Amino acid sequence: MPYGTFGTTQYKIGSGALDCLAELKGERVGLVVDTGIMGALDLEPRIAELLEDAEAYEYLCTIPGEPTRELLEGPIKACQEFEPTWLVAIGGGATMDSAKVLWLFYELPHYTWEQACQLFAVDPFPGKCKMIAVATTSGTGSETTCCAMADKTAEHFAMILAPQVRPTYAVLDYDLLQSLPKSVIAFSGMDALSHAVGASTITWANELTRTVAIAAATATIENLVDSYNGDQGARQRMAVAATLAGQAIDNSNCGLAHSVDQPGGEFRIPHGLAQAIGVPPVMELSRPQPAYVRLAHQVGFSGGDEEVTDALIEKIRQMCRDMDVPLCYKDAGVDEGTYMARVPAWIEETLANPSLDSHGYKATREDLEKLYRDLYYGIG
Repeated sequence: MPYGTFGTTQYKIGSGALDCLAELKGERVGLVVDTGIMGALDLEPRIAELLEDAEAYEYLCTIPGEPTRELLEGPIKACQEFEPTWLVAIGGGATMDSAKVLWLFYELPHYTWEQACQLFAVDPFPGKCKMIAVATTSGTGSETTCCAMADKTAEHFAMILAPQVRPTYAVLDYDLLQSLPKSVIAFSGMDALSHAVGASTITWANELTRTVAIAAATATIENLVDSYNGDQGARQRMAVAATLAGQAIDNSNCGLAHSVDQPGGEFRIPHGLAQAIGVPPVMELSRPQPAYVRLAHQVGFSGGDEEVTDALIEKIRQMCRDMDVPLCYKDAGVDEGTYMARVPAWIEETLANPSLDSHGYKATREDLEKLYRDLYYGIG
């Protein structure tokens, strides 16, 4: 009979966990970093100290913002020439995804982009290198996933899905989270919530995956606003919640909110904000869901299934209000006419998305027409 699986990375976790880099004695270490984070936390001197016993280390990639195929070509070549035995990514999802791309093309230098982006069809790695992902935000979960967004542009959209690029180690160092901007906390946290809620509804998720997803969603609902308001304990718990949400999507799939997030990319809306806008309308559309009821009870609501689902959706909307996060694209400043003109194309893209079949609710064309309206105007 069919059976489920659950895979994840190994963890170094707690205050000072970054010190594990000192264990890379005699290794060749290639660094992929977010320069903004490095500067804000003054990490360069600390990295130099931690890697003083490495054979060599080199900064291979310092791309600001989201990667593209063109921007990654130089770092890919630099990585192949440096020949690292370890890649270390320090930053958020874009940084970790960039490192995964370098890793793939270093292990398989003969590969084309087309081969790299064949989902779950990448050849085994020879084993030249391992990867450490140091997460400095609490949202994407990329430190524990086998996914890398290499290019989100319409011209060269490139996504890698391959177990080979799941990091060898994930590092959650609470000390790196103390000075996060409030907008980053809010948006990345809502991305984590979208991962967790969505994964809990995937039809082929096994019970372990679903339990991890609901635990991640519960912890996010309980801690995100407090983290936003400066509670360091809540910020630590959010780091755990986000990585659990990453484990959940890595072992199932993202939910419908990620399938209808095209407006975010086209209007340069931060991904986490697009997810904050998307989660409540998607939950409203896809109810009833046993996972929503289970989550509602976990966070303390009681009553009938409809009643607790109502309360859960309103709780998530109130979280957004408490963090000054817009609840619809209209409030985010997106032009109505331009948005509505793109809706027919987005509907076609979503209907063609193979992920649609895995969602707990099978959205129809009519559902999507209403959903895209709700994403723009809000649901109440």
